[in-house]
Amino acid sequence: MMRLRFCPQRQYVLHMTTNLRHIRQHFLWVLLYRIALETQQKAQRNKLFKRRNFGYCVFMDSQGKLQKSSGDCSSSLNVSVLTASGSAAIASVAVWGQGADTLLSRLFSRTVPPCGQLAYGQLRDGQKLIDSIVLACERPDCYVVHCHGNPLLTEQIVRLCQRHGGRLTSSEAYFYEHVQAECQSQIELEARMAMTQAATLEGVELLAGQIEAGLSAWARNWLKAAAIETKQIHKDCEEILRRSEPAKQLVKGVRIGLLGPPNSGKSTLLNRLAAEHTALVSEMAGTTRDWVSTACRIGPLRAEMVDTAGLDATLSNALDTAAQQAALEVAWSCDLILYLWPCVPSQRDDRGLEIARPVLTVYTKGDLLADAERFSPDSPQPWVLVSAHTGHGMEALCGAILKLLKIDSLKADLPICFTERQKKHLETILAVDSERLIRNELASLIAARQRPVHGMRGCRPCRTEQNR
Repeated sequence: MMRLRFCPQRQYVLHMTTNLRHIRQHFLWVLLYRIALETQQKAQRNKLFKRRNFGYCVFMDSQGKLQKSSGDCSSSLNVSVLTASGSAAIASVAVWGQGADTLLSRLFSRTVPPCGQLAYGQLRDGQKLIDSIVLACERPDCYVVHCHGNPLLTEQIVRLCQRHGGRLTSSEAYFYEHVQAECQSQIELEARMAMTQAATLEGVELLAGQIEAGLSAWARNWLKAAAIETKQIHKDCEEILRRSEPAKQLVKGVRIGLLGPPNSGKSTLLNRLAAEHTALVSEMAGTTRDWVSTACRIGPLRAEMVDTAGLDATLSNALDTAAQQAALEVAWSCDLILYLWPCVPSQRDDRGLEIARPVLTVYTKGDLLADAERFSPDSPQPWVLVSAHTGHGMEALCGAILKLLKIDSLKADLPICFTERQKKHLETILAVDSERLIRNELASLIAARQRPVHGMRGCRPCRTEQNR
């Protein structure tokens, strides 16, 4: 047995074996120190912040959709997978809500740890060993099982908890229940929830900027003003709403379609952007029949690039017609269209591309030009010259995409709206001229009115602490 002192205030006693035959137990050792510190910090945070209840809980319905319901998630027994799907070194499963300690006391080989502490032991289903785990108590009635990262093992633990009365809920539901006590405003709660779905770190930074600065600061400044200038606040709302669409794309990512005639270099460009061989490339026109997609990063933006079949009105057989129709259908689902055309010859035919999406013309195969600097096509749309074969012009292409989507002008301290609730408040401000109504909307924007609270949930000691 080893006694480890991770900090002056707490002691964590862990039963570990030094026998090399038990390598599975040592596999968790490298994460114990960090888990211990994070567990204690979370437990202390929940004691420092006054708990607030916004009147509803979030759960996953039978169709896998996140839903809200009246009541309190902590009054029911829930189980949530906190780590991403797929294989990993470690997986984390939260067991939380009323009765969580009772459930785990039946399954865990040791005494369930008190709030702010963790214990190392075995998870068992009767006499059957499931896995060696680290069990952490992050707050009253909230435990996290840290197990090995095999997804089959994670599913087995979830099903075991369900057999003992646990209800499967999403990680968003767990996170909502976990952070709502710490949030000082509705904007902060929405921002922190949206961060869990952000596609890039830049998207997280943009959302974080709305908590103290951005939208929150903008609304507070208007509320503090002695008088509200209707024309100015209406202008501000229009600007925020315009800025919010590219902000949404930065947070969630975009879909970009590659369209153009056969053999225009769409698949080669896709492979260059993805930095891997994703699409089949051939000298033969019409190699791509069905659309192929891959994810890539374009500066701060996560983009799903979609390679489609070549567009050619002269092709009349049923297979080519179906492939081109599928390409046009994909284009309608995209946020931006890159229309590729070989730079030799640079004259474009009538494309017949009537899609209400931003279009950037990309002239490809620039390495075939004798003097690329003198290339100047007569194009009514924004254009760039690239060579996917050599990589020439790729930086200019990425810059043009960000500029066309207006991503390059976004800053974390600029106010944006990122939920439908916020959008409705701004649209209401635009529709009224009364200063009293505008102030009411601004106040509701910062801290939305909620349904009556069904009793405050204080930090009560968990059962293991009561028994000590």
